Amino acid sequence: MIRRVRNPKQRGQILVLLLASILGGSGLIGVGLFATGSSIDDIEDRVDAAVGDASRRKSAEAVLQAWREEGERFLEANAERREQLLERLERHDTTPGDLNTRFVGMQAANQKIQGTVLDRRFELKALLTPEEWRKVFPR
Repeated sequence: MIRRVRNPKQRGQILVLLLASILGGSGLIGVGLFATGSSIDDIEDRVDAAVGDASRRKSAEAVLQAWREEGERFLEANAERREQLLERLERHDTTPGDLNTRFVGMQAANQKIQGTVLDRRFELKALLTPEEWRKVFPR
């Protein structure tokens, strides 16, 4: 629940922070940076180089492909949610409840993709040996 802020300057600052976290952070989650610090393409290249067994490499590539597709679906849906939010922000008759409902929906979508990304990361980890894992995700 969003707490009512009496100072208009604070209200604007809170809105900017909320928008930055919802609009800016979401793209990074979808492409893998949230859980790995690397793009899916970079991870895929490192998997190809690190995993010698063709069967496990193919399975790892399938996980990465699913990760990529889920991220793309999220980004597409998030762009639509973002447009709807921006349209609401431009309207004079928008109420705080309208915005709060949209923020809650966007936050729920962000949480869902975060869980999905972590699931894919652990699915990938289960396919790789500890040595391969360290090559794919060096410190």
